[in-house]
Amino acid sequence: MPRGRKSPTVLTFVDLFCGIGGFRYGMELFAKQNPQYTFRCVQSVDIKRDALDTYNLNFKEETPPTDIRTVKDLPHFDILCAGFPCQPFSSAGKKEGFEDQRGRGDLIFEVLRICTESNPTYVLLENVSNIERIDNGKALERIVAEFAALGYHMTVKKINALDVGLAQDRARVFIVGCKTKPIPIEIPTPARRQTIADIVDATDTTTNLPLAFTQGLASRKPEELYGMSIKDKRGGDKNIHSWDIDYHGATTATQKTLMKTLLTERRKKGWAEKKGIVWMDGMPLTLEEIRTFLDYPELEADLADLTAKGYLVLEHPKDLVNGKRVPKPTCPQGYNICKGKLSFPLSKILDPAGTSPTLTATDSNKLGVVVGATIRRLNTRELKALCGFPESMVLPPSANPYDVFGNMVCPPVIAALLDSILRLDRLPLGVNA
Repeated sequence: MPRGRKSPTVLTFVDLFCGIGGFRYGMELFAKQNPQYTFRCVQSVDIKRDALDTYNLNFKEETPPTDIRTVKDLPHFDILCAGFPCQPFSSAGKKEGFEDQRGRGDLIFEVLRICTESNPTYVLLENVSNIERIDNGKALERIVAEFAALGYHMTVKKINALDVGLAQDRARVFIVGCKTKPIPIEIPTPARRQTIADIVDATDTTTNLPLAFTQGLASRKPEELYGMSIKDKRGGDKNIHSWDIDYHGATTATQKTLMKTLLTERRKKGWAEKKGIVWMDGMPLTLEEIRTFLDYPELEADLADLTAKGYLVLEHPKDLVNGKRVPKPTCPQGYNICKGKLSFPLSKILDPAGTSPTLTATDSNKLGVVVGATIRRLNTRELKALCGFPESMVLPPSANPYDVFGNMVCPPVIAALLDSILRLDRLPLGVNA
């Protein structure tokens, strides 16, 4: 090493619930931007096979699936990273928090145990933004209090991937602890935010979407598809319904009007009162009820045709019983629109000038892009770009890219957090090489 140049500060860390490596890639990105630091992982832990296979492949490890409850007697390290399970706190789940019946809500206490045993200087945690609302905020307050009781100065910061320039609207809560002093988290405004146009792979013009679906969409100009949702629900001018593109079979102009009218009318609360059920957003209506707001000679035949093609379903209204919706057989069957957001090959076509909604494990495969004359799902290269992973990252053949990228931490967010945590006026207790 040339005379006068200091050796880099080496920081050790553990990567708990490591997933596909968002924290670790974030550290690598920070070190690339700040060569006075280098990071060394002393332990990586995850129990999910697909994610861990991806992690091992890219970081040249052979870590087996491991339950965090079995991780004992780690040596001291500088930084603890943990994207602890989000399902118990997610708005998409049951929101059971610490009481999660699948045993995931209490895993944060295993993180606390490891901190007690190894006494890291820094703690860097990540979870869904809904954790702020679980039990009116008491869940998050308890987590912060538990770490504070161990001697950590705690900071909570909500950061969106958009805040660091990525083209994904992904808000997450980060919980940062430091043994020596409070750390104000400051995320500088990016010079430029990416758009979908920046991340689209123009070389990929293949699609595995059903032909009937893409042909129906292709009847419109590409710019008429940008930013459009695809679902048989209300959505204003930014929504395409199955009957708009004749996805389940040809429909007449009159049938399209019938579907559009029924879509709105079935939401009115007066129908619930008449049927003697608790109101729900979308109730089946009988032929006689439909005739009260739309009546013409072919109405019954059109309803039968739309039902046969799968645009409508004939069913009993559902009442609310013990918190669950159950059919009420004493009410006559009626016609209802039966296809929801996830009933179609795509739920949204991304606008090149816009950004992506939050990628999730359940429906990131429902996001589409238009490339020339092709309409297709996001590919792996685009998923990596939306999340800020390096293009050099590879996935094993067994990994489902929509699953693994729907449940990860964005590396550029971690790099931005480290910039706040490791500023020169609060150097960590690292080990000089």
